[in-house]
Amino acid sequence: MQYLRAIALQQQHLGADAPDTLDTLIGRLLLLLEMSRYAEARQLGEELVPRVIAVFGPDHEGSLQTRIHLSQVYLALGDVAKALPMVRELHEHCTRVLGPEHSKTLSTLNSLGMGLASTKRWIEAQAVFENLVRLRKVVSGPDHPLTITARLNHGHSLQNGGQLQAALDVYTDAKQRGLAILGDKHLTTLTICDNLAALYSEMGRRKDALELCEWTLDRKQVALGRGHRSTVASLVNLASIYKSFGRFADALPLQVEALDWYTKNIPNSPRTPAVMYNLGHTYHLVGRPADALPLLEEATAHYKATVGMSDRVAATAAVLLGRTYITLKRDKDAEPWLRAALPYFDTPAKLRSFDGVAVVRSLTAILMRNDNPAEAEPLLRDALQAVGQTNATFNAVLRSDLGWCLTALGRFEEAEPHLLAAATGLKPGAADVNRVLDTNAKRLVELYEKWDMPEKAAEWRMKVQPAIPDVKK
Repeated sequence: MQYLRAIALQQQHLGADAPDTLDTLIGRLLLLLEMSRYAEARQLGEELVPRVIAVFGPDHEGSLQTRIHLSQVYLALGDVAKALPMVRELHEHCTRVLGPEHSKTLSTLNSLGMGLASTKRWIEAQAVFENLVRLRKVVSGPDHPLTITARLNHGHSLQNGGQLQAALDVYTDAKQRGLAILGDKHLTTLTICDNLAALYSEMGRRKDALELCEWTLDRKQVALGRGHRSTVASLVNLASIYKSFGRFADALPLQVEALDWYTKNIPNSPRTPAVMYNLGHTYHLVGRPADALPLLEEATAHYKATVGMSDRVAATAAVLLGRTYITLKRDKDAEPWLRAALPYFDTPAKLRSFDGVAVVRSLTAILMRNDNPAEAEPLLRDALQAVGQTNATFNAVLRSDLGWCLTALGRFEEAEPHLLAAATGLKPGAADVNRVLDTNAKRLVELYEKWDMPEKAAEWRMKVQPAIPDVKK
């Protein structure tokens, strides 16, 4: 309100484009950006930039600062198409006018790295942030908050680029400096801890990840409040770690809260579809496909439109969406998404992954239900060859599916060894394994009945779990 009153008074007494009025508006733009009020900031910034340039000139620091703020708004909103070329031009402009070590030049370098990271150009982002760390050390020293922040962003680009050990080294150093220099309630320190927790989880150090993430969230809630953007990021992080422990009941409310915040505050952020997809995935895991479906439909459609089906994220989202449709007995809706995802899994390494096996099994199940085993067979053989002996469970379920397919084709001698191998390839005990073995036993019964071997059919029929009758109240 103070800004608004000051602006109104300045416009009345000095004029709308008086330098003091424009300076106050630039300060309001920064305030809106810091408060995550991005839609308002965008509107003000786009209106303000040409006015500031007209009054101060393109090389004035006020003009450059206004454009920097607007580029940061674009980045926060996920509008990389506008942000990235603007940031590149700004960095060149600031370097020419202010010099390579000026604070505004370094700010544009940081934004450039963030823009490259948002488009998953990790190698380029790593180079930018490595250069930024070097320059920050020269200008401000190794322990300055801005240097520590640059280390944080460098570690993030290394982590997402798959250089986990290098990221761990950078994060560990940044965390130590953050705690020592900034304290345990500073946003930069807590963000470092958030990223380090996510890295621990990715490296299989789940206990360390959980302990650090809960510690970080507690401090963010005190220092920043529950509704701060960074606190919400910790909710997302903690929910992911809970899921890795199978603690879905703990993860769900955090994910619901996070999605509500994103959709209300920054619906166009590149993070919003990811939060939406992850909540849909959790609903899928807990057997709530109807709740999962609208979230997965929106997230997958977004990924298809923005990154295309050749991208891993889009392909895996399409697989889960297809599986959810199948659960809801909507094969016709599932099949196009599964077919769209399948080309991504074009190497043995991709095909033997969980999603690679899932897309093949889901699509071939639809083909079998549509009496099209001839199309299913080569898909199953390719997947089985890719898996080989690397995963006993995948090998067993694929051999069972292939045996089922060959039975439908009337090639009983080929089907039998696959179904028998599936029967012995898994040890009963876990509920999901027992379901696979029961399905495989039914397929052996079907095989031997069609093959006119009633004694063997009877033998396997004894191993089929009896159906549980409905209980009438």
